[in-house]
Amino acid sequence: MFKDGDENSDKDASCEISKFKVPPKTKLGKLVSEVYNPDQDLIALGYEHGTVIVKRVGWKTCWKKELANEIGVYRGAFAEPENPDSVDLKCLCWSPDGEVLVAAMADGRIHMMWAQCGKIAYTFKAVNT
Repeated sequence: MFKDGDENSDKDASCEISKFKVPPKTKLGKLVSEVYNPDQDLIALGYEHGTVIVKRVGWKTCWKKELANEIGVYRGAFAEPENPDSVDLKCLCWSPDGEVLVAAMADGRIHMMWAQCGKIAYTFKAVNT
């Protein structure tokens, strides 16, 4: 990583992940969210049209999920989004323990997914008051 005597040689090895360059636009669309897991060696990448990819350090893909047409897991009744333009991904966030990845969609749907497999644990709809 760093040579002895290098001015950066005292930096922690955990900074190594920041060297990876994620292209802002790929065939999946524009990258809108990039978040590092606080507890595990995972990075979540979210693209504008609803694709979420979770990778390990070294860019090994753990899982990939298409959320644009995903209704989710609800406790009550829910209809599919009426406007297909409103299914864009807005942001991603890890839970403090790193076990759950939360994805917020433009139409107000919020998906909570398990970090290790990407399975949706719960979905709810945000209400604008």
